[in-house]
Amino acid sequence: MEMERFKNFTDDQKLEPIAMVSEEGSVIQKNTEINGDLVTELPICVHGTVTGNIKSSQGITITGEVTGNCEATELFTDKAKVNGDIKCSGIVRIGIGTVVVGNAVTGVTTNTDANGNITGVTGNFFSDGSGNAVTVSFTSDTNYIPGDDEIVINSQVGEVLLGENVYKDVYTSNSFSVQYDKSNFKKGDVNPTMYFDCVDNVTGVTYAKKDEDIEYNINFTQKLKVNTQADEAFNIYFGRNIDDLTSAVQNVLDIESQMSKVESMMKEERYSSDADQKSLSDILEGLTKQQELAKSQMTKAFESGIGQMQGYQEQISNAKADVGNRITRLDLTKSRLTEQKTNFTSLKSENEDIDLEEVVISYTSAQLVYNAALSAASKVVQQTLLDFIG
Repeated sequence: MEMERFKNFTDDQKLEPIAMVSEEGSVIQKNTEINGDLVTELPICVHGTVTGNIKSSQGITITGEVTGNCEATELFTDKAKVNGDIKCSGIVRIGIGTVVVGNAVTGVTTNTDANGNITGVTGNFFSDGSGNAVTVSFTSDTNYIPGDDEIVINSQVGEVLLGENVYKDVYTSNSFSVQYDKSNFKKGDVNPTMYFDCVDNVTGVTYAKKDEDIEYNINFTQKLKVNTQADEAFNIYFGRNIDDLTSAVQNVLDIESQMSKVESMMKEERYSSDADQKSLSDILEGLTKQQELAKSQMTKAFESGIGQMQGYQEQISNAKADVGNRITRLDLTKSRLTEQKTNFTSLKSENEDIDLEEVVISYTSAQLVYNAALSAASKVVQQTLLDFIG
């Protein structure tokens, strides 16, 4: 089933209670069941039950039940049940009371030997250390206990829960890593070559993240770091958090705009029939739920955003303080070297700028004193070896 876009609601394009479609998006109303795939370029809201895949070029909001895969730029759920894969290029927010179970496997290819045995698996997927696929689930239940071979992501607190077997595998291998492919870079995206170990799939060049400290010798056996790397002052998630806050606010504004248009339509003469009024009323009810969810998400986004921004400010302040400490250290070293230079210059001057005539006179006097001392000593000791023979 493919939902077409209506440019306007006219008399010959009556509103249907099953799937409301407008310039602002499509709505699957409560107590409505649809079997089949839904494809739309507009946002779509599911308050009923859909058995089939849903694909939207924009966002998907689910407060009902979906059995099938969901693909969109953004996805929001509240007290919903989703059984299927989720593919989303943007933000995914799982509301309280939502249960999402699906395979996190995309583009998987199996390699087999001559006997048909699987020798390897390639692609973007979640697996244990042996290459076995692991079920990935989403939950907002803080008391949720994952299965033995399950990874559960709690969207409310940002925790990743590992099942017993997954945990043992991670504990044994003493490592936990996530590998994925990234394409379709946009302006403002983080440059992965600056922050992560990665491989350019086009050129094949491998990038390894290393600390690149620039140090100079400022004194004997003393070095000073003169550079501050970007990741020491800035967090790569700063821009993403700003986008999340902006998106949360814009989502509320968009929903309120849709509500205003629906309320305006309810007052128009051409939608005065009981059927149209009921349909519009149902849409308004769905939008009201979306508004409540969006406002709740916006509040939580700002609550967490305040702490995050404070952390980013603290990171920048620490980087600035570190630069200040290095400047102070450099100034102290400079002062000490300047003092030493003055002392050595004074000593050099005393040696090089002395009066030559005064030195000759002092030398002659010292030589006369020395010769006189030798003469006096020779007169005191007159005896020789012959005086003691016999």
